[in-house]
Amino acid sequence: MAGCFVPRIFTTKIARLLAAVALAVVLYAVAGFVIAPKIVRSALLENIPKTLGVKAAVGDIHINPFLLQVEVKDFALFGDGGKLVGFERLFVDFELSSLWKRAYSFANIDIAAPYANATVARDGTLNLLKLRPKAKPVQTRAVQGTLPPVRVDSLKITRGSADYVDHSRPSEFAEHLQPIDFELRNFTTGAEGGLFTFSGSSKLGERIEWHGHLSVQPLESDGEVRIVGLRARTIWTYLADRLNFVIASGSIDLDARYKFSLRNDLDLKVEVSKVAMTDLAVRPRDSETDWVGIPAMTLSGASLDLARRQALVNALSISGLKVAAWLEP
Repeated sequence: MAGCFVPRIFTTKIARLLAAVALAVVLYAVAGFVIAPKIVRSALLENIPKTLGVKAAVGDIHINPFLLQVEVKDFALFGDGGKLVGFERLFVDFELSSLWKRAYSFANIDIAAPYANATVARDGTLNLLKLRPKAKPVQTRAVQGTLPPVRVDSLKITRGSADYVDHSRPSEFAEHLQPIDFELRNFTTGAEGGLFTFSGSSKLGERIEWHGHLSVQPLESDGEVRIVGLRARTIWTYLADRLNFVIASGSIDLDARYKFSLRNDLDLKVEVSKVAMTDLAVRPRDSETDWVGIPAMTLSGASLDLARRQALVNALSISGLKVAAWLEP
């Protein structure tokens, strides 16, 4: 009898232990899959209006407590004039390795179809300023290196869009930028930072491509910027109320490298390898005829050093210049 008694107790303890583990897993799953999304939804819908003074809306929220993944759909913040900012989908993949890496580690952060509607009212106020917290932050003494350690393997923004409307000008200015794509790879809040790429296009086919390196502690960045097909008339439209002439046509391409840092002082160095303008046409406001035409203009070897307050241009060439000029009686 004694030989059978020990295994029976042993198996009973194992069964109880397995039952306790199974119960803990079930409770953890219920808390993660069912309760946590409700808590997040309540926090978003209740705390945001109290903190920012704007309304919030959110769609489905899914949390996987075993994979440490969070998915939020159809999030938006509303002001008096409609939607301010929002996104179609946010997916965050948190890594369990954060426990032994001593850093908040994310395998992926994906933001799909984010948007921002920036509007300047007639009095010059920007609607996005409503997103500032209502309560003033407590003044604390700045401490060097207070940023928590964060590692992000991949952060992607896809199919983004932005609208800008300025009602403060005599002639209203509006611009729409879409699509906007951004990717940050192997990023850390340490000095090594990470690599990023950014691209955006307008409805007129104007395009900007920007890639390089970024670090936030200290705040530094270096990289390359390329602008393709920027309409000269787009720039003129924004400045039209201050100018007494019309830019009827023209296209601008730019290639430049830069190096930026913000330590004790702001330091910015820019090297412009080439700026090319084609088919520029300028006329007075009350004329239907171009008075100045420049088929091609190229600026090369330009540089700017903000710390030294120095700007240089190696060469400026203009070809095919046409000017209509006459003497009045």
